Amino acid sequence: MESDRSAVRLHPLVREFAASLTPSAAVGAFRQSAASHLKSAYDAPQRVVSEIGARGPSQVIADVTLAESWCEAGSGMARDLERLQRLIDRERHNLRAEHDATDGATPSSVPQQLHYRAFHMQLDTLVQRFLEVARRPLFKPLAVSEYEDSAPVRAFVGHTDRVTDVALSTDGRRILSGSDDKSKIIWDVDTGLPLHTFTHGDDKVRRVHLSADGQLALGGGDSSRLSLWDVATGRGTTMFAGLKDSPIDDVGVRTVRFHTQGPYSVSAWLGVTFIGWTGSTRTTLHKRKDLDGLIHYVSLNDDGIQALIYLSAPMFVLDGARQPVPAKATIDCY
Repeated sequence: MESDRSAVRLHPLVREFAASLTPSAAVGAFRQSAASHLKSAYDAPQRVVSEIGARGPSQVIADVTLAESWCEAGSGMARDLERLQRLIDRERHNLRAEHDATDGATPSSVPQQLHYRAFHMQLDTLVQRFLEVARRPLFKPLAVSEYEDSAPVRAFVGHTDRVTDVALSTDGRRILSGSDDKSKIIWDVDTGLPLHTFTHGDDKVRRVHLSADGQLALGGGDSSRLSLWDVATGRGTTMFAGLKDSPIDDVGVRTVRFHTQGPYSVSAWLGVTFIGWTGSTRTTLHKRKDLDGLIHYVSLNDDGIQALIYLSAPMFVLDGARQPVPAKATIDCY
C-alpha cells in the first residue's frame, strides 16, 4: 500500500483480496454508500474547485463518472452527478490549460468559469452553487440570446497552427488530426488528451486517415510523400517516398485513404495522379489531365476506383463518368 497523505493506492493483489472478503450481496449497497459519500463531498463547491486545482479536471470527472455508475439508474443522485460531470467536461479544456499553467495551484477564476458555464447550460442548481464561492468582484450573467446545447462537447487543444483534416476511428475512441504545424496527433476522445504526436518532415499535413481497425494512421502533405504510423506505439512503420518518378502536379496530396475492399490497401490522389498500394507494391492507376481547374479535394469510395473531384471551377467531377457536372446538380451513387 502506498499513500501520499491525500490518496491511498492499493496493490492489485491487496485489492483482489479485500474484494473477495465482501459478500456479493453487499457490493451494491457498498457502492451506493460510496457514491453517496462522494456526492456529499462534491456538493460543496469549494471541494470541487480544490480537487480540480490539485488533481486536474480529468481526475474529478473520473471520480464523478464512477460514482454515477454505482448509483441506481435514474435516481436523483445519478442525475445530479451526471449534471456535474457534464459541466466540468464542457469546461475541461479551459480548466486543464489553467491547471497545467499553474502547476497544480487552484486558479481563483475556476468558480467564476464554472458559474458562467453552468448558466449557459441552464444547470440552475450549479449556477447558484458556484456563484456563492466565486471571488468578488465577478461578472454575473443575467440573460443570453441563446443557451448552449447541453450535449457533451470536447475541445482538442494541442496543434500550434491551423487544423487541416481530421479522421474518427470506427469505434469512436480515437481521433487523428493533421495541421499546418507539420504534425499529426492521435487523441483520446473520452479525455480530449493527445496520445501521440507524429511529425511529417517539412510538410504541412493536408490529409489524414485511420485504418478500419484503428491501428494505422496515414497522412499526406504538400510534397509527394505519404507517411504511415503505428497508432499504439506512435512509431513510423513505412514511408511512401520516391514518387518523383511519376509526373505529379506540385499541388500536394489531395486525398489519402485506407481500403477495406478492392485491389488497394492504401491509395492517394496527388495532383491529377491516382496511386494505389497493395502491400509494398505501388501502382499508378491513372492521371486526369482534362480537368478544368485546380483540384481542391477528392473523395474516394472504399475500393479506391471512383472519386468525386472538387475543383476551383464551378463544377465537380465524378471520375469515371468523364463528364463535368454542374455544382447545383445532384448525383446518386450506388
